[in-house]
Amino acid sequence: MPMDLLLANKAFDAETTHLLGSTFDAAWERAQASDSLPTDKGHVRSMRELLAKFIIAMVEQGEKDPKRLIDDALLRLRIILRHDAGVDEASKNSKAQNEQVLPDLPPTAGLRSAR
Repeated sequence: MPMDLLLANKAFDAETTHLLGSTFDAAWERAQASDSLPTDKGHVRSMRELLAKFIIAMVEQGEKDPKRLIDDALLRLRIILRHDAGVDEASKNSKAQNEQVLPDLPPTAGLRSAR
């Protein structure tokens, strides 16, 4: 989602709007340089939106220091990425464990007629 759409219902002065845009651009450049972002377009779009929302939220809370905005927004993004990676890994591990514990059985195996 473009930054202007995220700001549609917000009111910021010109200086703050410039801070938001320049901070987002710098944070996104650092995120891309880290090579830790998902590569598919849907996830990239989501990561950009999250990054923008993190920056906007911090500015709304009074933070104006570009370095802190960038560092904190990237930290939050890393936490989200790690959490998602952990959830994906846990899901894969759980599925593998279930397959070991619960082998595929024929649909009627172990069932008795209810007569």
